[in-house]
Amino acid sequence: MIATATELLGLLADESPESVRRIRHDTAPAEVWLEVLQRAPEHADTVALNKALPLTVLRVLAKSEDSRVRFAVVQKKRLSSDLLTQLATDPDEGIRLAVAEHRNTAQSTLRTLATDSWDRVRDAAERRLEDKSGS
Repeated sequence: MIATATELLGLLADESPESVRRIRHDTAPAEVWLEVLQRAPEHADTVALNKALPLTVLRVLAKSEDSRVRFAVVQKKRLSSDLLTQLATDPDEGIRLAVAEHRNTAQSTLRTLATDSWDRVRDAAERRLEDKSGS
């Protein structure tokens, strides 16, 4: 477990395989992640790769101006329906496609994505809607 923002900032500055592993897999309190994002926003893309981020941190990262950060968020398996609904209106087509393919996306959001401007998003949303109605 990563206990402090100072510890996490030290790991972010160290490119050793062990530090990279800890950044991606260790848990930390939401306050630690949020403090690091405030003190070192340039590391948001690396923080977003952590497998155990609390939902409160994912909500902050989902608002990032960096599409790489938002894409890392949408890849998380345990996203809430409301966060997926927020990301469904993302300007990045790849993020909208990932929302359409995400297992936790609500039917109402899929119906919205079925009218998306990009045919791949529309097709994925329609396919998911068919799968959900057939279950």
